[in-house]
Amino acid sequence: MTFNAIRSRVLSIAGHDPSGGAGLSADLKVFEAWGLQGQSVCTALTVQNASEFLATHWVSWEQIEAQLETLFSEQPIHYFKIGLIQNAEVLGNVVTWIRKKSPAAFILWDPILKASAGFDFHSLNDREAFRHIAGQLSLVTPNQREAEWLGWDLPCPVLVKGGHQTGDFSVDRLYWDGRQIAEFSQQRVLGANKHGTGCVLSASITALMALGLRMERALGISRCVLQEYLQNTPGLLGNVRDAVASQMHELIEIDSARLYAITWDGAIKSHVEQAKSLCSAGVKLLQLRMKSGTPEARLSVAWQVFSVCRQWGCKLLINDDVELARAIQANGVHLGQGDMAIGEARKRLGSHAWIGGTANTSEQALKHIVDGVDYIGLGPFRYTETKSNLSPVLGPDGVEQVMKVVGKKSPGFPVYVIGGIDAIDCKEILELGATGVAVSSAIVAGTDPLEKLESFKYALCGL
Repeated sequence: MTFNAIRSRVLSIAGHDPSGGAGLSADLKVFEAWGLQGQSVCTALTVQNASEFLATHWVSWEQIEAQLETLFSEQPIHYFKIGLIQNAEVLGNVVTWIRKKSPAAFILWDPILKASAGFDFHSLNDREAFRHIAGQLSLVTPNQREAEWLGWDLPCPVLVKGGHQTGDFSVDRLYWDGRQIAEFSQQRVLGANKHGTGCVLSASITALMALGLRMERALGISRCVLQEYLQNTPGLLGNVRDAVASQMHELIEIDSARLYAITWDGAIKSHVEQAKSLCSAGVKLLQLRMKSGTPEARLSVAWQVFSVCRQWGCKLLINDDVELARAIQANGVHLGQGDMAIGEARKRLGSHAWIGGTANTSEQALKHIVDGVDYIGLGPFRYTETKSNLSPVLGPDGVEQVMKVVGKKSPGFPVYVIGGIDAIDCKEILELGATGVAVSSAIVAGTDPLEKLESFKYALCGL
């Protein structure tokens, strides 16, 4: 898997586990496996192995702050995972410091109220203080017992882990304002009793948020990572690298696909033939943009295109038509400004579907991010004949302005620039911070897209 040359930095603020199965060591393994630059600030030195916990030696707030200041002086960090912490006062100091340095930061707290080997960390006196601090957090990931202690109605999203439940399935549930909004179920692995499972899950969620995924998708993939971790080795310590590798294919559309190809009604070849040419030439992310034909004909073409994509390992999204995407179980849908609302599309397609949204302004882009899209199609870059009712042309200056706003609000969020793009534009577009380019007629207008496609692929791998 290929990531940008400058890797995003993710910071773990947690305790040191000498066994390497939890805490800072586990977090850094997960960050590295996802292709990120992991960094760490130590909050405690523990005396433990994978099966026994003996003691904790806390690091003072002054020393924690010094570590934070030193790391941040080199380069800003926007994604944080907090684990073992001494008390609510120290947690409050850490969160306040982060919010001062990076107001829009993603901050996940994985509360460790009791070690799996048997050790209580916090008293009831901390409970109300923790609940107050939660209002500044992006996500809290307690297990069932911790959620009962903290309360289910924290002022932030709460993922209640299902490892302590009974039954054949372990179900993690996502709550917001005390209301369940999603759940993630996996068959319980009999006999699996791994050390550091909470750290692996929460570190993976933080890493995927840094890679630009929306929260529900990050949770779903991370739960699959944990499932693999639970069963990929005997004993108490799993293999983090292999667990992450088992889910790496899920990121192809966000982290590897700099070229997003789109079929076109006006091309010489049919949509099915376009898909065959593009997929066989190596395209991994394809949008079926089909505006004509009866519902029956459109369904038939969509099935054929989806079959081609599956044969070549390409992900298929349907333009505008949520019901068509649902009918063929495509990987997702791309929605324009006048199409179905993102939230409604999400209800119909489910949490694992990829939903993209068209934006022409920073306001539209930010609204899409809040509404839960997986990526933004930003454009038009210049005038194009493939689309009627064209929005104002952005050009490099317009793209740069939108990317600055998006980058400040949600660093690393996937953005594909679209509209009249040629291969010569790719270098500049990537330098402006975009994930890649979405291209239609520039590739598929002729009888054979291979030559044009190769020029785009060469231009996009140049950085």
